[in-house]
Parts: sequence; structure tokens; C-alpha cells
Amino acid sequence: WIYLLLLFSINLLLFHWGACLWYYIGYKGYLDNQFTWMDYDQLDPLNYKDSYIRSLYFVIVAFTTTGYGDIRGYTNAECIFTFFWLLFGVYMYYGSVAATSIAITNAQFETDNFQYKLEEVYRFCKVANLSPSLTAKIRDYYAYLWKRQSGALEKEMLLELPKVLYKDVVASLNIHNLQRISMLK
Repeated sequence: WIYLLLLFSINLLLFHWGACLWYYIGYKGYLDNQFTWMDYDQLDPLNYKDSYIRSLYFVIVAFTTTGYGDIRGYTNAECIFTFFWLLFGVYMYYGSVAATSIAITNAQFETDNFQYKLEEVYRFCKVANLSPSLTAKIRDYYAYLWKRQSGALEKEMLLELPKVLYKDVVASLNIHNLQRISMLK
């Protein structure tokens, strides 16, 4: 979710820069006595708050390709900016949608993968006939991993156990074999 927050923050920054540039282009046209989007909206270019809000509105609407048409470019500079902003917006907006979709899919995959690995651990504990207390320790360790790392598990589930817990598992696995060796009785 940090990735989504970062993506949202980047979009806000882009919207701000776009709004400032759109305002600047309109203001420059105003200074050159050209008919600009500010004239069409009957905005006072020195009323920064209203001009910025309308600029921000325009860049967000254009960026998301909604395009209501209530604000548009009148000067060549405004039309060129609008062309490139729309083109940029198409790629960024749909890229953001795709990135969000991928982030959500990956989060679900990690959850499903963790659940699968956890089922393998339980199956392993049952097949290996580990004691209930050792099985509980392993379960608690994986629960801790899930909370700490959001389910990110290493490739080899036994190798990621702490050494003490790993030794307990190995000892439990081999105790039956060791008991069968007559020399060790």
C-alpha cells in the first residue's frame, strides 16, 4: 500500500506542476493581450486562488481523459500544452491504473502464497510426526513472519527458521532414526 500512496503523491505533484504551468501560459497570454482560457472563464489573472483552482481542475480533468470541454486552450501555447498534457495524461493515467491493479494482484498473490506455504508447513509437521509443542512453535514463528513481513517467505521453509527452532525440528525428525540404531541405545 505504500506503493499506492507513493503513486498518489506523484500524481498530486504532477497535477500541481501542470496547474502552475497552465496558469503561467494563460497569464503570459493575458500579458500579451491574447484571448486566453482566463478571459473565457472571466477570471482575474491576479486572483491566484480562483485561477489556481480552475487550473488544477483543468489539468485533473484533462489528465484523466474525462475532458468536459468547459476549459480549453485558445492561444497556440495553450493548445500545444493541452495536446501534450492529454497525451501525457493518457499514458500516466492508464499506467497508474495498471500499476494499481498489479499492486492489488501482487498483494493477493502474496496472501495466497503464504497460505499455501503455511498448509505445507502443517502437512510437513503432521507427516514428520512433530510434537504438538514444536508444531505450535513453528506455527507461531510463521504467524510472526506474516505480521512482520506481510507473508514474504523464503524458498526453503525450514532454512528460514531460527537456528534453535531448526535444531529442534531436525532433532525431532531424526530421533526415531537414532533410536533404531542399536549402538546408540
